[in-house]
Parts: sequence; structure tokens; C-alpha cells
Amino acid sequence: MNAEIRQFSPEYAGQIKPKGVIVLLTDGALYTKPDQWDRFEKDLSKIDEQYVGRSRFWIALDGGNVIGFVGLLEEGKETCRLKRMHVHFDYQRQGNGQSLLDTAISFAKEQGYSRMVLKSGKAHKKAQPFYQKNGFKKIGEDETFFHYSLDL
Repeated sequence: MNAEIRQFSPEYAGQIKPKGVIVLLTDGALYTKPDQWDRFEKDLSKIDEQYVGRSRFWIALDGGNVIGFVGLLEEGKETCRLKRMHVHFDYQRQGNGQSLLDTAISFAKEQGYSRMVLKSGKAHKKAQPFYQKNGFKKIGEDETFFHYSLDL
């Protein structure tokens, strides 16, 4: 089932909170504690303020319910950063993540970016093969994250 991919609008903000999509997307486990939400997830608290200009945030919808999302932030004239790539567990392996990523890559190319970067938590074991399959190259790592880059 391919969800409808749509640019974020404020009416969906309530579904992108610690007790909403984020909890469900991580298979019942919070990757950020609610008391740390503002510190670590500030871009999700103010999507319409953070993702402006050459940045965007998209949601995947199933019957009006947010089942996934992805953001793209401008890092410079040539580089953008893929952020917040998530699909609810029940909707994974159905092409929804691919649709979100394809939307972000297509937009990045339209905006004239030549490179997309991202960091993926080492605990997200399904993510690394997904990004590599889509042409991302691992360019480094630290204690918590793998760092990837894609030439556009």
C-alpha cells in the first residue's frame, strides 16, 4: 500500500508529537524521552518555521492519519540534509519509505542541490541497507550515528 505523500500542513502537527507518530514509529519504544522533546526534536515542534525556503517536510498519509514523514533541511547552497525519515512499523516494506525518499530526492534536485547528507542511528539496523540501496555512501561514523552522503 502506497500512502499519499503530501507537504506538511499545520493541521497534522498534532500527529507528530512524542505521544503520536514518534512512539509508534519506533515499534513502541521512544527514541527520545518526552521530557527531552524540546531539546532534541525542536524542528518537529516548529515544522512550519524550520522547514522553509529550500527546506521541506513531507508526510505520508493513510486515510488522514500520518504514517510516516521525512524532512529536508538546507545546509548550504549545494548541500541539503535528510532528516526525520520515519515510517510506522505497520507500513514498512510497502514502498512508503521509498516514496518519501524519492519525493525528497526529487525536490533536492529541483532546488539545485548537488549533495544530500544524512545521519542514521546505529540502532536502526533496517535503515543502513535502505540508504545504501538508494545510492548513499557511508562517509563516516561516530559513537551513535553512521554518516552518509549522496551525490545528486
